[in-house]
Amino acid sequence: MQNKQIIDSWNKIKPDSAADTRMYNAILNYNRFEQTYNAQGFKRGRRNRAVLISVAAMLVLSALTVFAMTNSFSLLIERLNPPFQTVLEPIEMVSVDQGIKMEVVAAGFYDNMAMAYITWQDLEGDQINESINFENSYLFKYFYVYNGDDFCPMNVDFVDFDEATGVITYLVTALAVDAVEYDSITFSTSKIINNIRGWEDYPTGVDLKALKSAAETIGVPLHFFRGGSFASSMQLPDSVLILKRNEYAFSMPDNPTSRIVSVGIIDQKLHVQIWRDIADEDSFTAYYLSDGTDAWIWPEAQYLFNYDEQGRVSEEEQTSRYSEYEELIFPELPNLSDLQLLTIFNLADVIFGEWSVTVENHQAFEPLKKDIHIETGDFTYESISINPFGLTMNGTRHNRQAGLDMPEIIVHLDDGDVILECENAKYPEDTFEAIYKSEKPIDVSKIKSVTIMDNLISF
Repeated sequence: MQNKQIIDSWNKIKPDSAADTRMYNAILNYNRFEQTYNAQGFKRGRRNRAVLISVAAMLVLSALTVFAMTNSFSLLIERLNPPFQTVLEPIEMVSVDQGIKMEVVAAGFYDNMAMAYITWQDLEGDQINESINFENSYLFKYFYVYNGDDFCPMNVDFVDFDEATGVITYLVTALAVDAVEYDSITFSTSKIINNIRGWEDYPTGVDLKALKSAAETIGVPLHFFRGGSFASSMQLPDSVLILKRNEYAFSMPDNPTSRIVSVGIIDQKLHVQIWRDIADEDSFTAYYLSDGTDAWIWPEAQYLFNYDEQGRVSEEEQTSRYSEYEELIFPELPNLSDLQLLTIFNLADVIFGEWSVTVENHQAFEPLKKDIHIETGDFTYESISINPFGLTMNGTRHNRQAGLDMPEIIVHLDDGDVILECENAKYPEDTFEAIYKSEKPIDVSKIKSVTIMDNLISF
């Protein structure tokens, strides 16, 4: 589905309101056949407010960089007093395109971790607004960080929005690939999503009371479909009866990206055939049945396909991973005539451009490393590396079916303790690498010991 990246990130974010929960459930149910897009990805930063889920889709980065000393580092320190300021160096590198400025204000490189404060500002004053500031910035759908040619898993957190200047500040924490240290890091995007607007409980125009008991159907072999989602209890047939496409369509004036092309009853179940504009990847539409409450009823099965030039279901592979047509099959319901077929959807404007900044690693810092040996039934913890941003633990995985949870680690300093929880874990082959990010800088010179699963490791 076209919001796969969004559902992946929302699987890691707890909805904070009733509206958030409804949108979360919409995408979760409508995309449940998708597998995790990036199982090794750093979990994304979270925000409390939301309008619709794709509102989260934001920045994406790529090309021309202008170097400029803007005094932004001192402004960052003065306005925000970030806790990591003592272990960051001023960067103040700017990339401008389409009247929008991206600036890497400060950055730090330690071991296999990098941290950077990045700001965005609309220099023309009318292209971006609060729809991409702190209200809706908990997901960066198109945000990429590279170490050379390697994509880096990352964590993106909203920091600040200055209403007076329109400057939006984010903290980006990235991990080098396979524990390789950074020589440089590139922040790059070519797409900004803006002016997100959404609708909920939008009427489709379908009168369920007027549906015939038996619709015109066509049988389609299962292998013709591009994909789909199904209830876990469903037994997949060799072929599926779907609706014959009608000459008319139920259009929704506010939503040009999706429409219903056929509705009918097959084997006592409601079938809804829809068309999507697969070129518009930054919109989202979900269809559901409602009795007027929040207890929405979702399709129990969904099949993706396309038609050929003769109007037959096409067996040819598509270049896009999205299909233009979908057959939604709802569960058998005795009270169907009492329900409404509604949608929840959002639309967005797109600003295309090229923004890119590459930052060289000028910081010389040797992390504090220690060989350890802690055995569990599934893992052997073999080494830790501590830097001001956090800790990396490596070892061997004995059981490939083992859970992904890594233990809490306590770093004991001369002036107190720092408790670390695992932010990201990678499991290449029979090894693992667990990344722990600290909420405040760790003064490595003050480390006395570390506790891992009741094992005290002295330094």
